[in-house]
Amino acid sequence: MALTSLVVAAQTTQTATVFWLHGRNNSSAGFAYLPQELSDLFPYVKWVLPDAPFRNVTFAGGERMRAWFDITGLDDESLRNANQQDMLASVDAVNHLVGQEVKNGIRSDRIVIGGFSQGAAISLLTGLRSEHRLAGVASYSGFLGMENKTKETASEANRKTPFLLAHGTQDQSISYRMGQEAARKLKSLHYRVTFITYPNQTHVVSDDEVELLSRFLKKVIPFK
Repeated sequence: MALTSLVVAAQTTQTATVFWLHGRNNSSAGFAYLPQELSDLFPYVKWVLPDAPFRNVTFAGGERMRAWFDITGLDDESLRNANQQDMLASVDAVNHLVGQEVKNGIRSDRIVIGGFSQGAAISLLTGLRSEHRLAGVASYSGFLGMENKTKETASEANRKTPFLLAHGTQDQSISYRMGQEAARKLKSLHYRVTFITYPNQTHVVSDDEVELLSRFLKKVIPFK
């Protein structure tokens, strides 16, 4: 599965790459503001915002939309049972993009993968399954798909990679419980996890979370 992407080149010599994955029924354009707001702070970073493929989403009555995987509902159990074949195909596609960056001379430990909602779920799974040692993984309003298989399929490559999880307590699309559950599972497997709670926040990326991402990037991919 080949992905198209919105790419924002580094302003100076590129020494790092940030991938950011959108949520269901959105596109790369929905997060074009991230590189617009942060590129001046990270002129050495290339931004890659992949577009999820179009697929028929059961939860939406079979409507065709961009989605990283099919779901039957937004309740916790439906999310836990999200289509695993779709998830794995999306993870493989993102991993392929990471591999292309490495082939182009960017060290994998200078690559960050992040996302929102479904994109956050794929970011987490990519970080867990990738053989590339990444600089960091960010999950905003996400959840851990295929949780029952995490222990047996997780790669050792990112055991020491920082994982940043952020979630609003009033999230109506992916419950705050699912974010907490993801953090607990990752911690139980001895991953380096930071979980940030945003009281009363719904299913959005807030200005505070953009600032949080900026601080995270400064930490994991500092200027070189």
